[in-house]
Amino acid sequence: MQRAYFALGKYEEALAVAEAAPAEMYPFQYPNQLALKLIYERRFEAALAEADKMLERNPGYISALKVKGDVHFFRAEWEQAEGYYRELLNPVGADWKRLWSRHDAMFRLAVLYFAKGQFDQALDFVNQALYENTAVGERRWHLLLHACKADVLVEQGDLSGAYAEIQIALEEADRRDHVTGMIYG
Repeated sequence: MQRAYFALGKYEEALAVAEAAPAEMYPFQYPNQLALKLIYERRFEAALAEADKMLERNPGYISALKVKGDVHFFRAEWEQAEGYYRELLNPVGADWKRLWSRHDAMFRLAVLYFAKGQFDQALDFVNQALYENTAVGERRWHLLLHACKADVLVEQGDLSGAYAEIQIALEEADRRDHVTGMIYG
């Protein structure tokens, strides 16, 4: 329910659902949702404070590191954002989330370098993520990564390469019956 409310822009309702979740089920449900809400409201200092509280209770907490990286990204504080995103490449104590966190970090780093206009570095992260995904048979990230790669190639003037990446992204969207991916492509 919280994600549905969030997607609809009903942040207060999402926050209420998160607050009602039992702490033993997910101890950072409410603080994480609150931090995200604060980011959407562009209350960056307050979001950083919430992330710090989560990190005090659980050093290396993935969602808190993402919040901190994202805040710095939105403020164009590239070095700080990169530092937090790089911490996500090898998360501490999160074996079951390791692959997800790593690929999320590579995607965020690609977007960071794209925003800085450093397209070769952005492609390096996208290509690394695609390589690692393929090596372990993971396909959930393929749609997003190929679309991201197409964006970078367009900026570099490689329209035929971008077209090829969009075709791969569309095939993946079709394979997964992912309507949003089909529309984006």
